[in-house]
Amino acid sequence: MQQGIFVILERLKHETHAAHMRLEASVDLPSRLRSPESYRDLLARFYGFYAPLEPRILARAEWAAHDFPIAPRAKVPALEHDLAALGYTPESLAALPRCTELPALTSFPAALGALYVLEGATLGGQVISRAVRGQLGYTPETGCAFFASYGRELGPMWQAFRAFLTNVELEQPASADAIVVGAHATFAAFGAWIASFEC
Repeated sequence: MQQGIFVILERLKHETHAAHMRLEASVDLPSRLRSPESYRDLLARFYGFYAPLEPRILARAEWAAHDFPIAPRAKVPALEHDLAALGYTPESLAALPRCTELPALTSFPAALGALYVLEGATLGGQVISRAVRGQLGYTPETGCAFFASYGRELGPMWQAFRAFLTNVELEQPASADAIVVGAHATFAAFGAWIASFEC
């Protein structure tokens, strides 16, 4: 078990590092927290990526086959809550642009790689949520539910996902490459989507 944890998580960390750094540079968080308007725009861009991608991940039949509860990991509802709290109507939300250059998640391991990116973003959201509250005053109730996803359950949710990743690799060793490819493709697509907008 420990060997599996080391292999897949170390591979994901190191082989997607460059794409991860490019995504962080594209997000440019300090500039996004300068005003309520720039923060709202960042959430809209995140929504434009998550809204078309997340359903493709969550719809995989393999989650049920593995008895893994995937529904609680949905982030689109939190983004919709935040955007509504910050002034979006159902009509303006529906009119937001959505990414069409999504990663090709043609297998369950590829979907796992994509979820690794989204769950990692959730892990980093804990730090972001504190910055949002400190600089803009938003709470999970008033516009920062997305970055505060899972609340006090963040650690256990991350550990459960890590363990699941490891179990899949141990059961299907050949899946590791597809997991890494899926993660890399998701980082790249997310970064390209964010970078396609002017600051």
